[in-house]
Amino acid sequence: MKARKGFSLVETIFTVSIIGFIIIVMLNILPGALTGVRKTGHRIRAGAIARSILEEKRAGPFSGIDMAPPAQVTDPDGSVYDVGYEVLTQAGTNTAKLKGIKITVSWKERKLTQTLQRITWISNIPK
Repeated sequence: MKARKGFSLVETIFTVSIIGFIIIVMLNILPGALTGVRKTGHRIRAGAIARSILEEKRAGPFSGIDMAPPAQVTDPDGSVYDVGYEVLTQAGTNTAKLKGIKITVSWKERKLTQTLQRITWISNIPK
């Protein structure tokens, strides 16, 4: 008897069903992964906005701390970030020597408002 070449119908159906199952699982995972990437991107951008404002205030004169930065920042992809700025003081300290800055960056993500806060203290000690 001659040896058969090729695959039987049962083997072909089994292989196609396994490949189909793998494709379905991958398609179900993909939307969740894309949402995670988008959320992480927003959080990274909000952190970069807060850091840039804090670094700008640290590098500038101590008297410039009281001037607020822009209230909104728009990303190149169209995302809008609202920036809150608050100057903090500590009870019992000289405000001419120590001030705090609190930056609050918020944005809309799937109809929910997400918020990121950064706080730093800056001293006016002569070098």
